Amino acid sequence: MQELIFTHLEQHAQQRPDEPFLINHDGAVYSWRDSAQQVVAIATSLSSILPQTGCKVSILAENSAEWTLAELGIMRAGHISAATFTTMTADNFSYVIDFAEIELIFVGAASNWPQVRHTLPQRVTVVALPGVDVDGADYSFAEFIALGNGQKPPAMPALDDLSVFVFTSGTTGKPKAVMHSLRTIYQSANTVLQIFRQQGLSQRRFICYLPLAHIGEKSITVMHAILCGASIHYCENPQELLPMLRNVRPTMVVGVPRIWELLLQSVLKEFGESVEDLQQQLQGNNSEPLAAQIREFLGLDQTVFRMTGSALSPQAVKDWYHLFGAELMELFGQTELLPLTTHEVGKSTQGTGAGSAAPGHQIRISDQGEVLGRGPCAALGYYKNPEKTAETFVDGWVHTGDKGYLDDNGNLFIVGRVSDEFKTSKGKFVAPGPIESSFSKAVVVEQQFLYGLGLTQPVMLCTLGASAQDLTDQELQQQLLDLTETLNATLESHERIGAIICSRSNWTGENGLLTHTHKIKKDQVQAHHQQQIDQAARHMAGGNRQTLFAWA
Repeated sequence: MQELIFTHLEQHAQQRPDEPFLINHDGAVYSWRDSAQQVVAIATSLSSILPQTGCKVSILAENSAEWTLAELGIMRAGHISAATFTTMTADNFSYVIDFAEIELIFVGAASNWPQVRHTLPQRVTVVALPGVDVDGADYSFAEFIALGNGQKPPAMPALDDLSVFVFTSGTTGKPKAVMHSLRTIYQSANTVLQIFRQQGLSQRRFICYLPLAHIGEKSITVMHAILCGASIHYCENPQELLPMLRNVRPTMVVGVPRIWELLLQSVLKEFGESVEDLQQQLQGNNSEPLAAQIREFLGLDQTVFRMTGSALSPQAVKDWYHLFGAELMELFGQTELLPLTTHEVGKSTQGTGAGSAAPGHQIRISDQGEVLGRGPCAALGYYKNPEKTAETFVDGWVHTGDKGYLDDNGNLFIVGRVSDEFKTSKGKFVAPGPIESSFSKAVVVEQQFLYGLGLTQPVMLCTLGASAQDLTDQELQQQLLDLTETLNATLESHERIGAIICSRSNWTGENGLLTHTHKIKKDQVQAHHQQQIDQAARHMAGGNRQTLFAWA
């Protein structure tokens, strides 16, 4: 079958033409029939401007139904979707446009458009998405669609043609363009579908709030919805996620660790006179009424699948959701291969790490401890980067860069990044992942990052969550020092935390310390707090064994 995604879209358009498929945050609704017709119309108009297939077309907009329709239209026309992020700086945006050789861009509501539009080369055609007045657009959406009136729709693209560029986070440099075909994107969504079908579960309502330019939202939410016939509710502003959850009552929620942490902070602020009291109540014999109340507060009372991915989710956060009766499942993978592992839906994930291999996938651990995976979702490689492609994709196996192990039941446990290990001045290596995960048990902590390259002892940098607001500075300091003392007692001497640097401000995309996929830019965080790190280094180099606490 050549046109898998588009075949499913057409089937739903015929079988349930008037049922809602895409629902915007403002209430605008696209039925299955509307959506299928719009995709073909966009593809036809694109072909009138870019008659040769294989052109690179970008999208810059907040999440919306029109975003999804534009990308499907790009793919249907046989072009390559290379979407950008509304959080990109002008430098990164300009780099991506030039690197990917973008010829046309759809622009919608995008906070960074005024800053990035002047970096566009003259060759790039700008098309405004519906309902948005885009400064500098060559075509309004109505004018663009009119270009295809009376024209024959383009032929279906080949299943193995290059179809999507997904740009990586760029935590350690410029973003890489991961190449996917229609087949690999389909297989990614189909793997998620098989997880549910194997367990007799069905899906009905999804929400879409993570960046659509990211692989997770693209395949697990949008493409998966097309395969299973679910509706998608769009959230333009992630700050409005909690009200949307309560309103939509989704059956599946996909989230990065920071999202689950923020929702947890809302619960702790709403329900707990103290964190300890709430924990005790949820561990009591009559805890289910309270757990049910919390699930309803979060809008998770009808979800059967709550996925956490993109980065390691702290065990302490997953323990809280376990108490809520809203188990979080690690769906491990990356832009190059998603998903690789999964948990059995409806079963406790406690003690099973990131779960076992997803349907049709295999995992093994290299002699160096690196997690290797293979399966039908594997990407084609990196655009214009044959060296990195050859390094990552070897004999059918994707080298994930993650360090981990498999237990006797085939469950994968991630212990950090191969490249994240650092050597202290004592000449011994430290793996930060497990230490960061243990430190995250302090509910007052929202973000954490262990740094120690060349230092006498590692330094823990962290930010505070909402529950810290009720404590004095002295109480916060003592709580974190007590936690560190307990944690250090379990670590080898060279691993023990020698200093805590606590920031009163969160690391965000706006201040340049998080990527567009909510991953910590460790180099930037280090540079941002270098003065405090230097202070800690002097403290430790002097032979002082008492843990230093410093505010940033």
